Amino acid sequence: MLVEMRLFLMKLLPFLLYFRYPIHSPFVVKSDKDLQGVWAETENAKESGKARSIGVSNFRQRELEAVLKTARIIPAINQIEYHPYLEHGDTVLLKEKRGIRNVAYDPLPPATTAKGGPLDGILAGLAKKYAVTEVEVLLRWCIDRGAIAITTSSKRSRLMGYICTLQFSLTPAEIGSISGRFSMIK
Repeated sequence: MLVEMRLFLMKLLPFLLYFRYPIHSPFVVKSDKDLQGVWAETENAKESGKARSIGVSNFRQRELEAVLKTARIIPAINQIEYHPYLEHGDTVLLKEKRGIRNVAYDPLPPATTAKGGPLDGILAGLAKKYAVTEVEVLLRWCIDRGAIAITTSSKRSRLMGYICTLQFSLTPAEIGSISGRFSMIK
C-alpha cells in the first residue's frame, strides 16, 4: 500500500507545486483591470522559471472570465470548495471548456459536517455496494467528475482508505444520483 500511496501522490505533485504563486482571493481585488494585472505578474513568475505551474483559488466565473480576457497563460487549476452541495456549475463548465483543472478542497461535508442531508441514503447505498466508506464515495465522485480532490488526515487508516478510491469507479447513473440535485450553487 505504501508504494501505491507514493504513486498516487506523484500523480498529484505537478498540481501541488502551483502554490508557490497562487492568486488566492479574488474578492479583495477592486476591478477586472487590477485582477488582470495580478495575473500578468503571476504569468511573469512562470515565464521566468520561478513557478512550475500557476493557478487560481476561489475564482468564480466572473473572475475567471476577467483573467482569461488578457491571459497569455491559462491557469492550470482553480482550487475551490467543491462537493455535491456546492458544485459551482457555470464556473466548472467554463473551466472544463478552457482546460482548467478543478481542485476540490473540502470535498467531504455530505459525509462529515453536513450529515443528515438528502445524500445520506445515496452515499450509504453506494458505500455498501463498493465496500468502502461514504467519504471514499465522495472522493471517487470528485475524481469521476474530473476534479483533483484534496483532503487531509493524520490517521493512517483514513489515508489508506483514500487509496481505495483508485480501486473503483462510479457509473454515470451513480454520479448523476449524487450530482446537481442538491447543490446550493448551480
